[in-house]
Order: sequence, then C-alpha cells, then structure tokens
Amino acid sequence: MGAVETDARGWLALASMGFVVTGCVATPAMNYPGTQVASSRLAALPSEGVVWNYDFYGQRTVDSAAELKAKQNFDDSITYRVRRHGGRSFWAASVVGLGHARAFRSWVVDTLAEIMEERLAASKQQHETVGDFRFSHSLESWRSPLDADFVLVTLFLDGHNTAGRLLAVGVGSGHLAAQRAIACAVHLRSARVVWCNFDPAVNRDLMQRRGAQEEVDLLLGEMLSEGQMAPNEPPPARSDAARLAQADDVPPPPPPPPPVPAPDTPVPVHFQPGPRPSNAAPP
Repeated sequence: MGAVETDARGWLALASMGFVVTGCVATPAMNYPGTQVASSRLAALPSEGVVWNYDFYGQRTVDSAAELKAKQNFDDSITYRVRRHGGRSFWAASVVGLGHARAFRSWVVDTLAEIMEERLAASKQQHETVGDFRFSHSLESWRSPLDADFVLVTLFLDGHNTAGRLLAVGVGSGHLAAQRAIACAVHLRSARVVWCNFDPAVNRDLMQRRGAQEEVDLLLGEMLSEGQMAPNEPPPARSDAARLAQADDVPPPPPPPPPVPAPDTPVPVHFQPGPRPSNAAPP
C-alpha cells in the first residue's frame, strides 16, 4: 500500500518519540486474552516507517531514499519469515482496493504509535491491553480475498545521529535519536488488535537485509512458532471476491561476513616450497 500520505513534519512528529523518553512501562498488555494468532492464517501487509537524521543544531530531516531501502528490507524479511510458517504477504497494489483500506492505514499508524508511546510512558492515555484498540469499520470482507483471519501490521522509527549531534550531546546536553519497531496482529472478525511486540531499542542496521531479518525475527519469531499450534477459526461466509495476488516469496538473507581477526591474532602462513634443483636426489 506504500507509505501513509503523511508529510515530513507528520513523520517527524512520530520520530520525536525516539528521544523523548528512555524507559518502558508494563502497559498496555501486549496480548488480548482469548485470541491466539494462527500462523497459517496470517496475512502481512506492507510496513510503515521513517528513516531520519538528527544533526548538531537539533534539526530533523527525513531520508527518503534510505527509508525506501529500509522498508524493502523490512518487508522482504517479513515475507520470508511469515511464509516459512504458512502465512501470506501482499504487495501494496494488491490490497489498496480492499474496503476501508485507506482509513485502515491511517488508523494503523496512529494506533501503533499510541501503543509505543504508552509503553514508553510518553502518553497521557492508558489502555489495559492492546485489545482496547479497535478499527471503527468491519474487516470481515477481507477474510476471503486475503485467505486469512489476521493481518500483520508493522511500524519502525529509524533515527540516526550525525557526528555533529554526537558532539553536541557529548559536550553539552540533549537527546540522541533512537530506533524503535513494533509489530501487531489485527483480528479481521473483530477488527481488534490482539497481539503486539515492541522493540524500544533497535540495535540492528535496517539498511542491510540481514539486520532487518534479525529484527523481524526478534519481533515475530515467538508468535509465529506458537501460532503453529493455534486452532483455525470457522471459514468466512461464501464470497464472490477473488483471492488477491500474493507478493513473491524471497530468498533468505545473505550469510554473515566472516569474523575479522583480532589485532593480536597471527595470520597463518602457508609454506610453498620452491622448485627442486635439477641435480637434487629424488625425495
């Protein structure tokens, strides 16, 4: 579905939570009681996110090119991991025609940002569980075209400090940019958030596919594994809606580079004997 139609100032308002607070609290609870996500009935939607830079003077700028790369790495990583557990993933163009899709995207960004703020104690709102967040329209009609009972939605904030920013904070005071990521599952029958996982301090490079895969696996791994045993729900009512085209599957991330030898590690030398003299005795 592409990025939400939010201007740079809107994204930077979200990014500002990356340095307002530093700790987490225990609310809201990240699971809604009584509803378990079935991995094979999960459909991943394109991620939302922003990559931004924070400079010496406290100016924040969105890095649009880096944002596209991070989103691609994040979405490929989600596709790879969800597919390994029997789920589905979809291109932006495939889901744009679903009922209330535009409003749902805006609600997702607002909701995931609010959950992050509450977990960071940066919000005046307090919800008991993530199940208190519910989309205002029915999503029942999505079940047949997506062949799913849940949709996976994600949001990341990838802030980067310039050398000047590090210097400014080091010699004076102020905040540094942070990286955060959240993933949630929305139950299509109830239009309610039923599960989330939040990483308040991402320490992986989302510009690299391997880094993005490690972050996605941290967010989704436990839920997907447990969801292998979750019971499936009754099938949706018969519908004439055609199944939507899934995104292509993707290969696994590249292997990690070999470790760099420590400075005091001797480099192995392989002896190569020179040519034998013509009058030398046979070996």
